[in-house]
Amino acid sequence: MKALLQQELTQIQALLAQVDLTSLEAAANLIKETSGKLMMIGNGGSNAIASHMAEDYTNNYKTALCCSDTAMLSCFANDYGWDQAYQIWLQHFSSPGDSIILISSSGASQNILNCANWAREHNYPLITLSGFKADNPLRQQGDVAFYVASSSYKDVEIMHLTLLHTILETLIKLK
Repeated sequence: MKALLQQELTQIQALLAQVDLTSLEAAANLIKETSGKLMMIGNGGSNAIASHMAEDYTNNYKTALCCSDTAMLSCFANDYGWDQAYQIWLQHFSSPGDSIILISSSGASQNILNCANWAREHNYPLITLSGFKADNPLRQQGDVAFYVASSSYKDVEIMHLTLLHTILETLIKLK
């Protein structure tokens, strides 16, 4: 068992060693230089990451919102379809000057891709976090795009959380 546990930790260490510091700096600058709030969106575990980080960014740096209200999300999904639910949320709650962070382990969730397209059409600065396949469509959308070279949810989600926390801690220290 210890060998398997060590293997799991070694995978995370290898992924951490691959992080591009230039992209981390670009994301931190994008967040710092935009005047508005952060809009964070993800599905499932990625939504939990977005919710967690929205709380931390709001409490420590700048206002951040996450669409994790199940009543509102189910309303939009019912009225517009699941593929449009987050995009409708963005239309209602984003304002000029905001930046958007989209999180998808696969980088292929249609509702997240629709948000990316909407953000592009409306000139919102966009940070994307994805994994699994190197050619996933979300990876192509961000002004800053983080890709985790793994098909393991554990690895991808831990890295997404680590990247967003690292950016936040850096911004706090530069205040």
